[in-house]
Amino acid sequence: DELKLREPKYRDIMAFGDPSALIVMEGGVLPHDDMDLISRYISALSGLDGGLLEQVHYVDALALKAAVLDFFRSASAAT
Repeated sequence: DELKLREPKYRDIMAFGDPSALIVMEGGVLPHDDMDLISRYISALSGLDGGLLEQVHYVDALALKAAVLDFFRSASAAT
């Protein structure tokens, strides 16, 4: 019924990196979320393997993605 993600730790961040980046082009900036990295974070932070995560409903998958990205956005805003 409920899936909780632990906060990423040093080893997670060093192993996976930042899941979001800004692509700078002439005249603009485009945000980019690396879905492969986000998926790896979700697996690591939930403790579940990919087979179980593949059964997660679309709405819940979006919430998990947002949770991972929110950690990085909140941490960036705090520094």
